[in-house]
Amino acid sequence: MKMRDVFHVAVYEAKQQSRGWVFLLFVLVSLFSITLYQLFLQGEGYCENWKLVALPSSVPLINAYLFSVLQSLFVIVIMTDFPRREGMGETLEPIYARPMGNADYTWGRILGNVMLFSIVNVIVMLACIFFVNLNSLAPLNPWYYLFYFFTLNIPSLIFMMGLSLWLVRVMRFRYLALLLLLGWLGVSIVWLPYVLHGTVDFLATGVPNLFSDVTGHLGLGYYLLHRSIFLLLGTGFVFCSIKGMKRLPSVKKRATFYAYGGGTLILLGIACGILLEAAYWSDRSTREKYRESFRNHWKGKLCHIERHSIRMEQRQDRLFMESDLILCNLTKEKIDLPLLFLNPGLRVEDVEERGKNVNFKRDGQIIILDRPIDGGDSLRLRVCYSGKIDESFTNLQLSDQDYENPFYNDLFFPTGRRSAFIGDDYLLLTPACGWYPTAIAPVHPFMPMNTGKDMTLYSLKVVAPRQASLFSQGRVSERGDTLVFIS
Repeated sequence: MKMRDVFHVAVYEAKQQSRGWVFLLFVLVSLFSITLYQLFLQGEGYCENWKLVALPSSVPLINAYLFSVLQSLFVIVIMTDFPRREGMGETLEPIYARPMGNADYTWGRILGNVMLFSIVNVIVMLACIFFVNLNSLAPLNPWYYLFYFFTLNIPSLIFMMGLSLWLVRVMRFRYLALLLLLGWLGVSIVWLPYVLHGTVDFLATGVPNLFSDVTGHLGLGYYLLHRSIFLLLGTGFVFCSIKGMKRLPSVKKRATFYAYGGGTLILLGIACGILLEAAYWSDRSTREKYRESFRNHWKGKLCHIERHSIRMEQRQDRLFMESDLILCNLTKEKIDLPLLFLNPGLRVEDVEERGKNVNFKRDGQIIILDRPIDGGDSLRLRVCYSGKIDESFTNLQLSDQDYENPFYNDLFFPTGRRSAFIGDDYLLLTPACGWYPTAIAPVHPFMPMNTGKDMTLYSLKVVAPRQASLFSQGRVSERGDTLVFIS
């Protein structure tokens, strides 16, 4: 492709399209309807859903979503009209007759429309900042507008342009293509966000996509992989549509080359979708192994931890910990293989009793001690462990569908499900993730109402904390570079 020819076509297309009544209607509808609706929904005053104003990304996300919906609607109308305009010989006829490749011509028209829609998008964002954000309880961060512009609006725009152009050039019947595309858009709004974790939803409604000032993006890697799907698919559809042009190609072999190239991009997009879904399949398999481990070792005879002193040190995203605990057998019967429960992502390096190693086996979240405890007896153990938190271990009592549901009874703001955050600025560890050894599992996977409670006297020592403030239960004191919590 010759970029000079592409640019010339883009300029002519932008001039022609900007004079059309369909595009002018899009400008008016998107600017006034989105701004007024957001002002009513998120402006100063009462908000039924606190998430509408609680996060700095709330207003930019809704702005980007609403614009993507309207943008897609008008893109379908405009792009399906391409073959008719080409056949009628309108103002682009001088360009159409030039000795340039069909790929240059197609991408020039695509680029011209991308520029127009992007300009309108920026205007709508500025209107939202000045008329909504500055009058709302929601905090303002302009960078989030740019983030959603490049990751939400642009991939959605390319996808709908490519799909619409390919479909109308293949079918050669505008109104049937228009009907199918409008149906796809409607299904993407009301149904696809809640199917297959939102993977097939080009608007990304069902993918966790919120920002927090504290923890940042909820799942940036998954989100960017999701957007790559539709960026690749849209680009692939554009290349595939080149072969469907009625205009004779300058070199016939190039049309086939672009078709193969487009097919390759489409396959890459599908591969990204499979890769995204494979992460969920892997989590399901892992969670089932943890349930099976519990089923195999649960005998109903549990110990009790009387005292537990934990020493923790954080190094980047890894935890290095040591537990000094007293494990008691409160029953009258001997327990041959006492059990401890610990997050599977934390590797147990050593278990000692009075300086002597205690043999143990590890099966998922369960530590099986080869040290019998007589009825009424107790033993003091030192357990060293380190690693990262495996969040798939949490909430094993939930079905896969409930665990993977990111919405939490909210049909628009998917927050995902997190049980631990480990970073230089923020560290959050909940009992549900099992970040320290316990004698009772955080939850019974099969009978959650039968989950026991173990009353223990705890002390926590955090060595050289990387965060400015630390909070935990108990009285806090400072000893050199160590914070000590005693409960």
